[in-house]
Amino acid sequence: MGYKNSIQKIMDIGALIVIGGAIIGTLIYHYRKDLSVTKYKTETTGKIIGFEYSKNGYSLKYKYYVDGIKYKGSVGTVFFRCADGTKGCVGKEVKVFYSSKEPQYSQVNLGEYEHVKTTIYLRE
Repeated sequence: MGYKNSIQKIMDIGALIVIGGAIIGTLIYHYRKDLSVTKYKTETTGKIIGFEYSKNGYSLKYKYYVDGIKYKGSVGTVFFRCADGTKGCVGKEVKVFYSSKEPQYSQVNLGEYEHVKTTIYLRE
């Protein structure tokens, strides 16, 4: 029995290392992305193109253009409607801040609806 317990402990430790590595890797990716936007911040106008619900909550999708190239982004939110009743303000224009060095990295500013965001930026 001692041998099986030792193997199980090794497997448990291995699983924790893999999970911990995935979490750390994800945090590093998001920090790098947010740092790039902060360091090379450029502003453009984007448009909200979708508002969806999944098991993780609501997600607002937006698009923006840089030098004629279309980029898309998303941000977590709670359910909300614009003053005109539109769910998630789909079709409305928003400010988008993106990295001039890596324009695929962006952060959206929802103006008066900024408080509905659930996504936490590691750098702003």
